[in-house]
Amino acid sequence: MNRLRSFAAFWWDFVVGDDAWLAVGIVVALIATAVVQRIGIPAWWVLPAATMALLSWSVTRAATSEPIAPRTVDDDSLASDTDSASGTGA
Repeated sequence: MNRLRSFAAFWWDFVVGDDAWLAVGIVVALIATAVVQRIGIPAWWVLPAATMALLSWSVTRAATSEPIAPRTVDDDSLASDTDSASGTGA
């Protein structure tokens, strides 16, 4: 059972990754391609168009999200690291 769970976790992480909305968008694009083809319209253009739309949406969403604050280092921690590296101790 542990191997099955690990296998499922791998595929979930591989397909969904960091953004479940992109995975849903790809599934919708694949379904739309099948529907367009079934209607009788050539469907070669659906996936490239959906990919461009999803990529644009993803980049816009990432660019407008709250930026991650840079990690700050205070002078006291730098001094203690330098002292311990030189062997003098604090």
